Amino acid sequence: MADLTSPGNESIAVLTQAIRPLFADAADSAVREASLEKYLGNPVAFKSTAELLASVGLVAVDATGAVTAVSQASSGSTNDDTEAGARCTDPLEDIKVAVLASLKTALKKQENQVLVEAEARNGPPKVGTQCVRNNCSNTYENEESTTKGCRYCPGEPVFHEGYKYWSCCDKRKTFDFEEFLAFPGCEQTDSCKWFKDETDVVEQKQCRFDWFQTPGDVVVSIFAKCIDPDQTTIQANANTLKVKFVYERTSTFELDLHLGGNVVVDKSSATLMSTKVDIKLKKADGGHWSGLEFNKE
Repeated sequence: MADLTSPGNESIAVLTQAIRPLFADAADSAVREASLEKYLGNPVAFKSTAELLASVGLVAVDATGAVTAVSQASSGSTNDDTEAGARCTDPLEDIKVAVLASLKTALKKQENQVLVEAEARNGPPKVGTQCVRNNCSNTYENEESTTKGCRYCPGEPVFHEGYKYWSCCDKRKTFDFEEFLAFPGCEQTDSCKWFKDETDVVEQKQCRFDWFQTPGDVVVSIFAKCIDPDQTTIQANANTLKVKFVYERTSTFELDLHLGGNVVVDKSSATLMSTKVDIKLKKADGGHWSGLEFNKE
């Protein structure tokens, strides 16, 4: 019988990842995730949660008590079309996209903020304005604030399998959200930057994405704020998914997946929200996928 009395960090991260889709779109999702990880640190809570998720096929538990995601576990159930290994060459079709009111509101706020910043460039920033560089907590208080040093991270925040870290200093990782927020920047410059440059060009960045499946669908969630619907393309064919969008005005994201099973494009859909996009892919023949992406091995 598996020993589930000593939860390890990696097993806790797997359970957290399996449960995360239930609260990922909540405004306080980071706080909920931190609370969940703390809860799973209790051996009794860990054991009951692992047994429940294993019973419905979301995770697997080996004889040592280690928990793995089903997409990573050895499974006797495979998709026959995936085993063939051939990537579909049919033309990609657009997936229907819906835009929620929450995103429209967020885009309006972003537009207003651009106007405010444009006006403010002619004078000093308002008191309380925070430095726009990643991971710098300095705020503008008075003229002396312009001479303070700025410690920041030039990379992007990464949330993967429970770990939280910055892409520019990925050797420093933690499971604790508060500890992640307290990481000092890895680069330093003489003064803070209070406004984004008007000439900031669109640059490609990485976004965190997760997935889960039901008997009839696969749902891919890509986490990015203020995605521009007019600059969003989501396309698919039988076993390919391609996504490209611009978010937060100056960042672009691209994803190209050889899917782990076949889908029906005209019965699939996507929903743009203020903090993410959910892509719901209709399985062509039901059944369990062993992974989101086709595994050649």
